[in-house]
Amino acid sequence: MMYSLPGGLEPSAALRFCVSDFHWDYPAILANPMKCVQDFQERHKDNAQNYEGDLEADYLMFLAKVQKAAKENPVNVEFDFP
Repeated sequence: MMYSLPGGLEPSAALRFCVSDFHWDYPAILANPMKCVQDFQERHKDNAQNYEGDLEADYLMFLAKVQKAAKENPVNVEFDFP
């Protein structure tokens, strides 16, 4: 699905794909946030298209930026997941 979007075949698409997987599997993915990256790498290990940079580091940096933004700009919303 992510690859059918404009720019989906660009090398940076891997990071967008991992982040979308994170959102898709939330909140269960919080138990192992690296699962998105590992699953992506396993599915695309034979693909000639490479990510420009370190996918794992960029993914963790993105999650850290989200966490920092949430702490600096909290919203008055609570989530209760059964």
